[in-house]
Amino acid sequence: MTDEMNQFRTRPQANAGMRLALKNPVTGEDTGHWLQVLGEDSDAFREEAVAARGRLQNAMSSIPKADLTAAKYLEIVRATRAEDVLLGVASLVSAWSFSLPCTRENVIAWLRDAPQIQDAIDLAAGDRSNFLANDASSSTSTPSPSSSSTESQQEAPQTNP
Repeated sequence: MTDEMNQFRTRPQANAGMRLALKNPVTGEDTGHWLQVLGEDSDAFREEAVAARGRLQNAMSSIPKADLTAAKYLEIVRATRAEDVLLGVASLVSAWSFSLPCTRENVIAWLRDAPQIQDAIDLAAGDRSNFLANDASSSTSTPSPSSSSTESQQEAPQTNP
């Protein structure tokens, strides 16, 4: 690829992730904790999006076609959507500073009880400027994260929104 094309590449940095500093949700003070957040262009997030579509298709195929009304369709979509959003956001966390291991199960359990962290992850991961190679030298803070979970400290580039 040419240099002029490289300026648009987000996937490599999205797979490496960015350091997201966690602040106390009440005081706004730095807690010293962090998450390593992958970008929405990461392989892990894209794989989870494909899995979510598969889960929806499976749920739809379990309903006889004669019974699949618009209302039933919306009911199925609503039932699977919240869980799929949680699983998608959880797929974006590759490491953290907590003492508990950073496993998929631990991340999901923690995020279920910390929706403000889900929102912060979603905002950071969705901002592609956090994952441009020429902007990969700083770090960003969350407006209101902190609490309990795991650690699997991996060093990766830090980025600022």
